[in-house]
Amino acid sequence: IYNMWRLFHGSMNSVWETQKVVTLRSQLESFFTPFLTTFSFDQMDLFSTLGGIHFLPVDKNVYLRIQNFIHITEDTFPRLYYAAFLYRDHLVWSGLEQEDMRTLYSHLVNYLGVGGSGSDAPQGMGSSSSGSSDLRRSGGMKPPDSSGASPSSSFSIRSAKRNSGYVTGPSDTPVPSTPLSSSSGSVPPMTAPKVWVNMPYPSNHAKSSASSMPSPPPSPGALFAPVAISRPEDKEEKCYHLVIYELQDITCLFLIEPEVQPDQAFYNHLHETIQPQITFLSPILNEHYTRKTGAEEQYRYVYFNHMNLALKTSLRSKGADLSRDIMKMLNEIHSDFVNSTENITEVLIRTAGDKWIVGRKSDQREFYVVFENKNANLLEINEEVRKLSATYFNNIFID
Repeated sequence: IYNMWRLFHGSMNSVWETQKVVTLRSQLESFFTPFLTTFSFDQMDLFSTLGGIHFLPVDKNVYLRIQNFIHITEDTFPRLYYAAFLYRDHLVWSGLEQEDMRTLYSHLVNYLGVGGSGSDAPQGMGSSSSGSSDLRRSGGMKPPDSSGASPSSSFSIRSAKRNSGYVTGPSDTPVPSTPLSSSSGSVPPMTAPKVWVNMPYPSNHAKSSASSMPSPPPSPGALFAPVAISRPEDKEEKCYHLVIYELQDITCLFLIEPEVQPDQAFYNHLHETIQPQITFLSPILNEHYTRKTGAEEQYRYVYFNHMNLALKTSLRSKGADLSRDIMKMLNEIHSDFVNSTENITEVLIRTAGDKWIVGRKSDQREFYVVFENKNANLLEINEEVRKLSATYFNNIFID
């Protein structure tokens, strides 16, 4: 919760130092009062606890094409400093620090509805009897209402049509000839909100320094993306304008220096520059996405890597939801992994309904699987886990 506050206001310490205490109190009240109403605490599940990111594995050539697209865009527009690239609700590329990307990802998926609520999107574990699929998908966070009203001025809930261009950005009325305009030549007012992110190096470093250079592409079929590790004492908090552009299920995030507010000509030029690239990449990424999400899964599992926040799951809306009791057990297993002083690395539970729940932890990775085999014994369940690991995680070491 605090990370979301810091994203849109900066740290409390910085507000305390630069403004009056009464200002800090006012900002806290205006932010947290509506923000907390977006949570349904009885719907919180394992996905809410983990706070992971769905990555879209792509082959090396596609990854390099996206990386080149981002670099060319940043070179064409010197005001752009950092960027991220998503397909539906899956992250493909990011130049942001990991925790900032995690918070932005949550804002995009849970409040701006990036990725939609299609049937192939991974689902939360709540019971269908106690909430909609959108609520389960957002991990206990209420989606924006149909009016497009924002729960806070910090949350730029989009009221325009999906996949139609800028989500945040231009606030002036575009000329009728631009794709951003409606038949009347105007669009709903939008602004580029300010966000505070951690820079891995002081801001006086050049953009071309190692701080802004992305890691090499992941290997084909990899379940994780490379992570740049930086020390907390090296980080510097800085404010930028957040511009979000979405087209054909691709979402691009750009951070723009705050000193100058870009005008409409800037946004039109940016649109004309990136639109052809997005149009070219969209069918390619759709093929990768379909290949990743279209296959039937034999097992019901959740995998999470704390090192890079990668989340992989076979749970989808087309499958049966897990019961509230199983959801509670999964959360308890995760709590044992995190808080136990006994260094627990594996838990096996047989439920009253003869289901089997297996949880494993290896270093910074967690793995959960639910079996319906009512007549299976412990040896058979261990063998099924071994097969699952060999089939889906053969490039990941799980004890």
